[in-house]
Amino acid sequence: MNGRELGGHVELLRLESRGVLDDLPCPACGADTVQVRYTNPFEGEYRVWFLCSRCDFRTRAQASGKPPHYTPERVDEELQEQDRR
Repeated sequence: MNGRELGGHVELLRLESRGVLDDLPCPACGADTVQVRYTNPFEGEYRVWFLCSRCDFRTRAQASGKPPHYTPERVDEELQEQDRR
């Protein structure tokens, strides 16, 4: 990952921490089409997913606790099952 890509990932994390969960800028294609999804595969474990609806960009971050903007409506069941495996 180069510096530009890393900067894009860090920006996604910053936006999520501020509660911006939809229409985030995609580090891969540049469109404002990234959405935040969460998983809670095991008790006390949370992951933050960033998914672009325009290209195949997807990445996740391990959260150190329950994310402040976590809601059950934002849980992606497919990703959660994947994280459990």
